[in-house]
Amino acid sequence: MDNLVNRIRFIEDEVQGSELKFDLDSDQIVVRCSDLKKRFQLIRLHRPHAQEILDTASDEAILVLSGLSQRAAEVAQQVNHIEIPSGSYRIIAPGIAVQSKVRTKIVEARKNRLQGLSGTIVETLLTSSREYWSIHELASESGTSTALAHRVLERLESEQLVWSSGSGRFKTRKVLNKGSLAELWAEEEKSPKNLTKGYFYIADTENFIRELLSKFINVGLTGAHAANTYQPFLTRVNAPARIWIPYDFAMHQLTGYHISQVEEGHNVEILQSPDDPWCRWSENKIVSPWRAWVDISKSSGRTQELAQMLLKGLIR
Repeated sequence: MDNLVNRIRFIEDEVQGSELKFDLDSDQIVVRCSDLKKRFQLIRLHRPHAQEILDTASDEAILVLSGLSQRAAEVAQQVNHIEIPSGSYRIIAPGIAVQSKVRTKIVEARKNRLQGLSGTIVETLLTSSREYWSIHELASESGTSTALAHRVLERLESEQLVWSSGSGRFKTRKVLNKGSLAELWAEEEKSPKNLTKGYFYIADTENFIRELLSKFINVGLTGAHAANTYQPFLTRVNAPARIWIPYDFAMHQLTGYHISQVEEGHNVEILQSPDDPWCRWSENKIVSPWRAWVDISKSSGRTQELAQMLLKGLIR
């Protein structure tokens, strides 16, 4: 709180003459602008997810935001807010538009990006019913190494996405904000390089998905079809269907599954990735709801509405 107060004082000095005043004498921080005869309540949010911003915002409040994911930053543009990233600040509110950029040292590129098996670790934190995690428990449940689990937890702790207690082998971590963690994962998870477009020949189009999945022993339905299974919202989900299959699957065998590889007019997209990170939390030939959300989180239109509905249900 002291750091925030110091920053607010600095901002007040920077915008002298604008009649923007900060009342710090009470438990609440209030912004006053005499020209508008209006008072604002400042609400501090660190690492909020997009929906949290929308749920907290109001015409009488200015959100003080930091640690935003790309999605959260986009949503913040719709509401009154002060964004305080490292080395700069921005104030946007009725009658106010102030921005200051401060030169900072170049920050080293982030390590341990949340993709591949690191993404599986995040998926485990989001999916499992366990609340507190040791490194060995997380490695075991995610099917990864303790070294990778440790690096990911260190990263998330530095991002203030997990809270830790204890020390040494008794140290445990707890996820603080699942929505924000999911948004960071979606931001960093890369699309698989191995994507094959195919056409699945089937006479019974009403049972397209069921028949497609029945052809494979190990498969994970993902994308809008999977998301709509967990959160029924769309009356119709258009092709192509997206499925994960094992990385060592020989693609020339697809013809035996009534699937031909095509360049256009495809009705199925087949995904593969080293180490099969999708497989750990797949059940009944469908990926976990969190992975399904990640897959459609950057979509548009009705599919984006589905993504928002699914995420609301997951973080409720």
